Amino acid sequence: MNAEFKTEHADLLSLDPFPAVQEKWKRGRAAFEAEGHAEYTGGHPLLEAYEEALDLGAYLMLAMNRNDVDRDLCERLMMETLNLIQGVQTAAKHIEK
Repeated sequence: MNAEFKTEHADLLSLDPFPAVQEKWKRGRAAFEAEGHAEYTGGHPLLEAYEEALDLGAYLMLAMNRNDVDRDLCERLMMETLNLIQGVQTAAKHIEK
């Protein structure tokens, strides 16, 4: 199998979206706990979500330039992602500092 299909969480593709999110969180927490972190140590969750959403957009831009994916579907996903980014930006602007 091609190395680009061996991502860390590719096995979660078989799950429905919310259980996949829950499992990814569980795996991440286990990895951090193994390093001795008992509690979440990242930035504000909305700011972390914003950065992840930007990554999603960047990956979709890459996907749109490939020949092995449905470009129309990628464009629709990009539009949804831009809406998501805008929503997270709006929510993050209201964080009490």
